[in-house]
Amino acid sequence: MSKKELERIKKEMPLQLKPLLDSVIKESRTPQKSKILKQNCLELSAKIEKIKQIYSYMAQHIDALDEELNTVTESNVRYFFNIAFFYLGIVEITGNFLADFVIAHLIANGHDFHIECRYRTRIKHVVYLKELEEERVPFATKLNFIEDCGITIFRSIINTKLRNDIAHMNFEIKDNTVYIRGKPAINMINNSLLKMLTALDVHESLMEKASSDLDALISSSEKVLSNHEAKQ
Repeated sequence: MSKKELERIKKEMPLQLKPLLDSVIKESRTPQKSKILKQNCLELSAKIEKIKQIYSYMAQHIDALDEELNTVTESNVRYFFNIAFFYLGIVEITGNFLADFVIAHLIANGHDFHIECRYRTRIKHVVYLKELEEERVPFATKLNFIEDCGITIFRSIINTKLRNDIAHMNFEIKDNTVYIRGKPAINMINNSLLKMLTALDVHESLMEKASSDLDALISSSEKVLSNHEAKQ
């Protein structure tokens, strides 16, 4: 993984997302719209803490595995199988988290995200993020919606092809090394994890600013409404 690629993510994510966040703050002038977005942001805040715990556990587990594998002959293959299934979980939770973050702000900015309800023959207009989880909206559907709205950076951050190759065991083992599409699999996994970690760092700084602006907006809106009701 080149530093240039990580720097591109650090640069492109704010360029693509900040105009959206700024526009949301301006558009969410009513207390109702502001509170919907705030509720979605609170859900995202809870999820990011869970993601950090998982990454922390994974790092500790891999460190312990590295020490153990110093005495194991077939270290490369064993290491792959340990980190690969961690990766499957990480890419699902990180990918869906980043997608949900963008979708929450696209919805607040007036974009319509319609999903087909499970066990029902009707279409639902998404307002709250919990609806995406309740209806089990596929990650690919979320990415397609985000791209249709003009945000393209996530395709280069979340390696869905690598995820699918691992999930369906589309790899080969040769000379104690695991290869996916002719490339060393461990390097591919490590590079993908670095991209997701970088994206999470960028997201956190963007979200802190957006949340602060939103708090100020809610307070201002509620004050205006209170003054209006007092005059009546």
